[in-house]
Amino acid sequence: MSFPILDEVVALMKARPKLRIGVYGTRQPRRRRVQHAPEQVAAAACVTYIVGKGIARDRLESEGFARPSPSIPTTPTKAGQESAHRVKMLNADAMEDD
Repeated sequence: MSFPILDEVVALMKARPKLRIGVYGTRQPRRRRVQHAPEQVAAAACVTYIVGKGIARDRLESEGFARPSPSIPTTPTKAGQESAHRVKMLNADAMEDD
């Protein structure tokens, strides 16, 4: 987690009290799935941090995806897989308009 970036999200959400954010974890797909998928855990950890800073939980949603977004290159190496772990934050209201 990048705390300075999360703190910027908190500041933005405090400045815009109606803003809702979707927090989406992505990772390089692997053959074996674990019960608590790391991409979901990462997204949930970001939400927990933001809520801990005073943002209402109902202004946040989180989800994890086993496939990285198209902007993240896939690679078979361990280092490449680690670099493909991302958390993306989007305006949740804009996502519902699609």
